[in-house]
Amino acid sequence: MNQEVLEFQLQVAEKWIDQASKLQPGSPHFEFVAYFAALNALYWLWAFADGSEGGKELDQLFKLIGKLDRRAAEAILEDRDVKHSIAYFCERQPIRDMRHRRKGAAGDDGRGLGFKGLLCTGRPLERLQGLAGVLYLVRCNLVHGSKDFDGLDRTLLERSISPVRRIAIAAKEMTAKAAQDPKKMRR
Repeated sequence: MNQEVLEFQLQVAEKWIDQASKLQPGSPHFEFVAYFAALNALYWLWAFADGSEGGKELDQLFKLIGKLDRRAAEAILEDRDVKHSIAYFCERQPIRDMRHRRKGAAGDDGRGLGFKGLLCTGRPLERLQGLAGVLYLVRCNLVHGSKDFDGLDRTLLERSISPVRRIAIAAKEMTAKAAQDPKKMRR
C-alpha cells in the first residue's frame, strides 16, 4: 500500500467528518454530504488497496462495510438514533433509484426494495449493508438532483444523518487501525 495515498485518504475522511460535526443544526443536506464524502474517501481507499478502485462504487461501499467486524456492526445498529432511523426506513416506501429515470417515470424502487429487505430482516452485517445501500441511494438521489430541501426529502435526510455519521466514523477508526499494520492493507 502506498503510504502517501493511505495518509491522504485518511486525512480527507477525517477532515470531512470534522467539518460535518461543525455544521449548524438545520443543515441536514450538507451534513449528510459531508459524512458521505468521508465514507467515499474510505471505500475508495480500500478499493485501491484491494486493486479494485475501477469497480462499481456500490461494490466498493459493500466491501468496506464487510471489513467492519460484527461487534462494530452491532454497535452501529444498536445506537439509539440509528435504531430510530432504521425503524423509519423499514416503515416507509423503499428509496427509489432516481439516477436512471426517464421522462414520465418515477424512478426504480427495485434496488431500494432489496436494500430495505436486508436492512429489516438480515443478520448484523447484512443489515448494515442494507443500511449502507439505503444511504447510498439517498446520496445518489441528492447529488443527481432528485432531493429537495423540504418535506419528506428533508425528513429522509434528517433520518440519514446518524447512520451515515456512525458508519463513517467506524470505517475511519477501522481504517486507521488497519493502517498501523501493513499486512492488513494490501497492494
